[in-house]
Amino acid sequence: MKSPMRIRAMKTCLSLLRIAAGTILLAVSSHAMSDEASEATDDDGRLLVENKLIRTAMYTLDATYYRGNVYRWQYGGGIAAIGDRYVLATREGLLYQFWWDDANDLRVEALVHRVPLNPDEFAAAVGDDVNQMWFRVADVIVDDSTDEIRVYATHHYWRASDSCFVMRVSVLGATSEDLMNSQTPGAWRTLYETSPCIPIAKGNRGNPFSGNLVGGRLVLLDANKLLLTVGDHGLDGYANSPAMSQNVDTSYGKTILIDTDTGTAQVFTLGHRVPNGLYADRETGDMWLTENGPRGGDELNHLERGANYGWPDVTYGTAYEMDHWPLTEHPDEHTGYREPTFAWVPSIGVSNLIGVSEGTVFPRWKGDLLVSSMRDESIWRVRVRNERVAYAERIPFETRIRDLLQARDGRIVIWTDEGELISVGRSAAPTQAQPASE
Repeated sequence: MKSPMRIRAMKTCLSLLRIAAGTILLAVSSHAMSDEASEATDDDGRLLVENKLIRTAMYTLDATYYRGNVYRWQYGGGIAAIGDRYVLATREGLLYQFWWDDANDLRVEALVHRVPLNPDEFAAAVGDDVNQMWFRVADVIVDDSTDEIRVYATHHYWRASDSCFVMRVSVLGATSEDLMNSQTPGAWRTLYETSPCIPIAKGNRGNPFSGNLVGGRLVLLDANKLLLTVGDHGLDGYANSPAMSQNVDTSYGKTILIDTDTGTAQVFTLGHRVPNGLYADRETGDMWLTENGPRGGDELNHLERGANYGWPDVTYGTAYEMDHWPLTEHPDEHTGYREPTFAWVPSIGVSNLIGVSEGTVFPRWKGDLLVSSMRDESIWRVRVRNERVAYAERIPFETRIRDLLQARDGRIVIWTDEGELISVGRSAAPTQAQPASE
């Protein structure tokens, strides 16, 4: 067994390596926590609170990582703002509220409400042949513009009578008091359900249940218009059949516009694989979407109603076992369909994205897009000018980022697959000058 002194020495070496990479690990939090608090760890030996300085082109970021408040292995779920607090939905459908108090300490409380996911019925039907973690909650948003707060959540649902699964948008209506303080679970209703219901696949190249290709991102366009992204769940005509994304009679591989009052829905865009990120700029009217390619070809797309983005007929990615995508006639082009604004090759595993609004925290980033990633464990700051990407800056966070938002106080709040909440502000520490290139 390694001694505490040797463990501390190893940690010091790791810190020096991270400094060389441009990320500085601090020993204490931004609010001067005690030595005892800074050394507190969870069951996996991770610091419960850890502070990092992350250098970027325009700012040095002050990022505080909070751990141990929820189950570590998430791979789903999302966060949303409600007033000066936040709602967190985990992969399993548990709901929490969290906020920072006057001392800038994070407070997390479990809520009694639970997203109407039915994983037990799913597990009983499919057994151990599939990855049951992929049957999950994909996103949560909150509309608190009226006295009745609405919580919208996207999640899988197993229809036992038909032996197949769908993705649902469920909504919970409540007052602020009932949502945050009630001891009685609220009643959810189904606003929208994808079609058709999909059985567990057998005998195809892909996974029998590709729930990881869910999409499921939500954004409110106005008081009664909700935009939803739906992944193809591996039904691309190659890994699994039939292909869904180009079939306008199905929900999969699409963005769907939903009337929140009536539940009526229509296809907004099509030709998507795994649309994991969605952002609507209410100031400019621009809508942006990020989606995963197969092996390479993660995309940033400018959304326009009725547009077809080409999947699975075109992609800049390839099949995992090939040097091309077998369904396209032009492996090196995006011929015949709407081009992505930007594509990552190799893939970074894009998740959500947001636009930076005007504020006192990151004024030089106003109008930029922040694209989060899972595989790359980073955020990419994307500057779009004159309908093109002027540049994309990678900002390392060293953890799989699932969701992010800009809080009303200007900070960036992040939710990770490691069950972490991260608060990101600006550091007062000056950015050190780099030596000139020789």
